[in-house]
Amino acid sequence: MPTPTTRIWVSLFLWLTLNTAFGQTVVDGKTFKRYRASDFSAHRGLFYTVYAAPLVTVDPLGLGGKSAYAASVGLRLNLWESMTPHNRLSGLKIHGFYLGGGYEYYPQQFNKLYGSFWLRIKTFMPIVARADAILAHGGGMVGISRRYGFGFEVKNITVLLCGEYQFYQYGSLGWHPVTESDYANQGAVHLIVPIYSRKPQQP
Repeated sequence: MPTPTTRIWVSLFLWLTLNTAFGQTVVDGKTFKRYRASDFSAHRGLFYTVYAAPLVTVDPLGLGGKSAYAASVGLRLNLWESMTPHNRLSGLKIHGFYLGGGYEYYPQQFNKLYGSFWLRIKTFMPIVARADAILAHGGGMVGISRRYGFGFEVKNITVLLCGEYQFYQYGSLGWHPVTESDYANQGAVHLIVPIYSRKPQQP
């Protein structure tokens, strides 16, 4: 028959084993979650933001063309993002690098499919830079453009001011569709509104 000392040690062993297995303990009637090694490891996975981006084209250089509007949807993938808490007095600091892409629907002219590279910088106001490679198509023509944008963030909403340069394609693809458009495409103002984000946990 087990001695009282043996019973105590067995009870203590079972109590520790069960509490470790279930990952919690009770002290003074309150339940506390035990720390695990995974609580201190990096949060891994694919992090991204799905966004909508209404935009209007402008003609900042006075080259001709009326303003056009478009509705856009896109996806931005995190390549790297700083998890360090931001200090407003820390000056310029790179916050993250991203890849993305989206589709722009223009009811008045040709549409655009683009891939992009993003850079976010933290200052007293978050700054965003973006470079796009654009495939424009419409009216039986296909062309390639490049676009550069620079802007700022206000409460997760990004305002981008962009300039675009078209490469005139010809031959089997036809001319760039901008040659048949009455609308300006040299510049645009984008309003990027996040719809859904999957972000890493803050430390």
